[in-house]
Amino acid sequence: MVNQYMPYIWLLISSSVITFFLGVIVLFGQRRSKVAFYFVLSMAVLTLWSLCNALEMMGDTLQSKLFWGNVQYIAYCYSPITLVALCMSFTGYDYLIKNKKVICLAILPTIIILLVWTNSYHGLMRYDVYLDESGPFPVISKKYGVAFYIHAIYSYLLNMTAVILLIRALFIKKSIYFKQVVMLLIGTCSIIIPNIIYVLGLSPFIMDITPVFFGPAGAIILGSIFWYRMFELVPAARAVVMETMNLGVMVLDQQDKVVDMNPAFMQIFNISSDYYDIRMEKVCSNTPKLVEAYKNGLQNFEFTVQTQDKCNIYEVQFNLLNDKKGNPIGKIAVAYDVTLKKQAEEEYLKQQKMISRMEEKERLARDLHDNLGQLLAYINMQVQGINQQLYNEGIDLVSDKLEQLSKVSQIAHSEVRDYIREVRNAANIERDFIHEIKNVISLFEHQTGIHVKLELGDNFTDEGITPYISSNLVNIMKESLNNIRKHSNAEKVQISLQNMEQQLRLYIKDDGKGFHCTNISGKGSFGLSIMKERANMLGGQIHIQSEMGKGTSISVSIPLEGGKAKNANEVNAGR
Repeated sequence: MVNQYMPYIWLLISSSVITFFLGVIVLFGQRRSKVAFYFVLSMAVLTLWSLCNALEMMGDTLQSKLFWGNVQYIAYCYSPITLVALCMSFTGYDYLIKNKKVICLAILPTIIILLVWTNSYHGLMRYDVYLDESGPFPVISKKYGVAFYIHAIYSYLLNMTAVILLIRALFIKKSIYFKQVVMLLIGTCSIIIPNIIYVLGLSPFIMDITPVFFGPAGAIILGSIFWYRMFELVPAARAVVMETMNLGVMVLDQQDKVVDMNPAFMQIFNISSDYYDIRMEKVCSNTPKLVEAYKNGLQNFEFTVQTQDKCNIYEVQFNLLNDKKGNPIGKIAVAYDVTLKKQAEEEYLKQQKMISRMEEKERLARDLHDNLGQLLAYINMQVQGINQQLYNEGIDLVSDKLEQLSKVSQIAHSEVRDYIREVRNAANIERDFIHEIKNVISLFEHQTGIHVKLELGDNFTDEGITPYISSNLVNIMKESLNNIRKHSNAEKVQISLQNMEQQLRLYIKDDGKGFHCTNISGKGSFGLSIMKERANMLGGQIHIQSEMGKGTSISVSIPLEGGKAKNANEVNAGR
């Protein structure tokens, strides 16, 4: 069946050997690459094509040549599919070939293969088939049927799709992949073009010499594998990493020209897509501080980008790019969004300052207790002792004066103890806002006998109430209750807390004797002034309403978000 020898077959055998070993090299050396799988399939199909073509040439009968010609149709039909799958994977469209619908591409080629093997019954693929022996060696002569042209159109559409993908990659995937794409494009075209020439009848040869070009095409692709690391760095990798990462990345060559940039960097610095092979200072002209930092050799640089609704802080790092031998080949700039990091650092510093203030207050409270508190207690005891001795001696005038001095020292001692207790309870206020309010109310009821009703709104929550807000609100409420105890002669007090429209509202009302609001800033209104000052420190407002004989109501509104309640004048907390 195979007994005819001709020198031409060595070209075909060489092509098959090259494509076979290319597939083996990639299969065992680059198996982790997604592109490698489709490359191995392509090499397998091309090996089958060139080997069967050689066997067809060696056949000395029409039957043997038709047999190997039919086997070649397996390669004819499936090679366009493996080629387009390879190019899709290489150029970043591998998500399309993962879809099971891509199997539909093989339906028509499979039908064509069945028609080839049953052609003797219908002649849809070829007819008027005979062995032409007029040339240097016998070849099959035939006329093409309708099914062949359908196959040809379909196959060339797939081949053109692969070529278009590669050409598109030349303009979109930037210079870092340029040589890879060019090598693969040359290898692909060196196979497609000779086949088109043969099918159109323009070839000067009597047989299809397309398999002869498999060897040169394979050699070109082999060079791409080893010289340009075709399967180690492909546009698909860039599509997955560079295009989707949040970090901004810009790559420069040794002449400070931009060779690559991802969308995140373009968005951060408001750069247009036309940047390739342009110097960095021109591309980044919208951010002169970045250009200046780069020229000054800074490795780290921070800058702020202000937009309509927010302010972002970015950190840019410049690093050298070296090849495997350590030789510099360019530079890379990486931009990080450090806004949340900076906000966290600021919040941490504020908390540390607050902790320091609380520690200082506790230290002061201990000093007051150990020094001034003990001194006042001693004075009170001495005054009471002297007063008792004078009383025993019948000196009433001086005794009355000492009695007044004793009361004053007791009041001073009591106020010192209250201050110490307030400082030491500050930490509890920060931990549990509602619990501290209830403690203050309970203590007030115990000291005065005045009933206090606490109401919490249905939508009330302490979420968003910072320690700074809670501390000042509790002090406002204490001052208000202290005024009620001293001046109102009230029997009932109502306190309510509500969350309304991003605001915290505190409402305090008593049924006491009231006062004229025109006198609110006059003598004796120091407590009310302190309450107003605390509300202003929180970025809020306080409204006081009172009428003689109708009691007093105090309304405090504090913003929880978007206002200055969280940060405004925080350094003055607890003053």
